[in-house]
Amino acid sequence: MTAKPFRLFQLVFLLLICLLSGHLLWQEAGVFFRPDSRSNAFFEEAAASGTAVDLSAYSQKLLLGDCHYGLTSVRALAQPKARIEGLAGRCRTVATTSVQGMPTHSFAWLVLAEASAWMGDMPAMRRAYLMSGATGRNEQWMAEMRVELAENHFATVDSEMRKQHEQDLAMLVRSTRGIFAIARRYLDSPDFHDRIVRIVETLPASQQERFLSAIKRVTPAQPES
Repeated sequence: MTAKPFRLFQLVFLLLICLLSGHLLWQEAGVFFRPDSRSNAFFEEAAASGTAVDLSAYSQKLLLGDCHYGLTSVRALAQPKARIEGLAGRCRTVATTSVQGMPTHSFAWLVLAEASAWMGDMPAMRRAYLMSGATGRNEQWMAEMRVELAENHFATVDSEMRKQHEQDLAMLVRSTRGIFAIARRYLDSPDFHDRIVRIVETLPASQQERFLSAIKRVTPAQPES
């Protein structure tokens, strides 16, 4: 190859590198300038965005946080079906990319489970939920979110999910912060009573007493007659 064609090849190669770098930089910048997840534009922007994901681990972390908020907030229930399904589809892509790069990413597995549930893919939801448990078994903050997901879809909980769910509940009852979240759920959801009582009864007497004390502390005071 003579000098001139070789130089031309180098220029073309550098141009391709610059274009690729610019594309990646544009994608990364888009994450930082995305609408706040609490703004009215958040769901519209998320639903309209493409599903191609080629982002850094940090950008994926930011998007996973947005996805969790968007898929679990009360505002999600008020969104048109097409919009929330658009968000769920994008979030499932982000979460899938994250777990492919880091199979032990418990939070990404959880977001994948949440997105799959919104899309009606319950087998995928159950698989991702179990992977979140397997990779984040002792993380309390993850257990709190898994409990929320399992309780919201309890009719679809199979035996494997139930085992993980009960482990999460037992861990939260034994914790300082989690016990109050479980106590509040005990008050707010009558269907939850028998299930949590059966779990608490397997714990030491001191833990049972703590749970009863937590229920008393979160019970609203009755007005004096």
